[in-house]
Amino acid sequence: VLSRAEYGYQFDPMEWACLLDQSLQSSPVEIVECGVSEVETQAGNITALTLENGDTLTATLVIDANGPSRRESLCSGGAFTTKRTVHAQANQTSTPQTGPACQSVEASAQGWVSTAFLQDRALGLNVSAVRGNNAEQQGFNIALGQLDAAWNGNCVAIGHAAAVVEPLTPA
Repeated sequence: VLSRAEYGYQFDPMEWACLLDQSLQSSPVEIVECGVSEVETQAGNITALTLENGDTLTATLVIDANGPSRRESLCSGGAFTTKRTVHAQANQTSTPQTGPACQSVEASAQGWVSTAFLQDRALGLNVSAVRGNNAEQQGFNIALGQLDAAWNGNCVAIGHAAAVVEPLTPA
């Protein structure tokens, strides 16, 4: 949801994520903050998720919103096809005044730099080809591509769990 809205409006996606997290704290939604250690499947359906704290969740419908890890989608039989991999690094700089109303995308020798201007800062995203060993570089590698099907069995992948296209923004 944030990635679609971010293209039309200039905002900090991390601030929006924090705002949404805060609104969930007062809602009837039960939040379980624990990783999944095991995924049980039967005939292409996920039947149970074992959490790192030892709890087990019985699964009837699984929404994989785990981004590029897409673990549940892969466990339910999905196959991810990678087109290529890029390296991305997000940054922000303070600005004394609001910048232009539109986002700036500039080419560089290594790739491109995208900048969104907010009231008091500029959010940037540097995207380049993966170069050798990125262990010393800040940022992360992103595999571009998509699942063969976003819905497999009782698991549906959304967002970057389903597909990743060229990133132009830090959202």
